[in-house]
Amino acid sequence: MKMNIVTHKFNKQEFLLNEIETEKFFEKQDITYYTVKTKKTIKDVINFIVWFLIVGIGSVGLLMLGAILDRI
Repeated sequence: MKMNIVTHKFNKQEFLLNEIETEKFFEKQDITYYTVKTKKTIKDVINFIVWFLIVGIGSVGLLMLGAILDRI
């Protein structure tokens, strides 16, 4: 479950809440006085790196395939 960091704009209080707790929190509070940021987890960072490598290798592979087919 994604975690959110909810920060008050004026007194800088921070709360670490999951999605359900965030919804319940803003039923009682006005959202205009708070900023909400999604906390990055290790899993999110690893997924980003893996997909970046897959797309990079795929792009290079397509370029090499194009160069080979161009010579034919």
